[in-house]
Amino acid sequence: MSSHVHAQKEFDHIKSMIFYLERHGAETFAPTSAVVEMDYWRTRICAMLTLADTQSRIRDQAAILLAKLDRAAPGWHESIESRQPKAAA
Repeated sequence: MSSHVHAQKEFDHIKSMIFYLERHGAETFAPTSAVVEMDYWRTRICAMLTLADTQSRIRDQAAILLAKLDRAAPGWHESIESRQPKAAA
């Protein structure tokens, strides 16, 4: 598989997961799962962008998706925090 195809598949997966979490919420995953954390997806996007041969089309789409993560972060994170187990008093 060429690196371009791999990068596109990786980006498509990331985008699909972010859209899924927006529609269905983080409640569909365990509260300790990394996939419900914004930083997890941001890190994956940034790692993909460090590849020298990432196409400019993917870079443009990634920039849009990173902005989307920034806008969604407050509400999404509050939803995740509300599901975390509470410490015993």
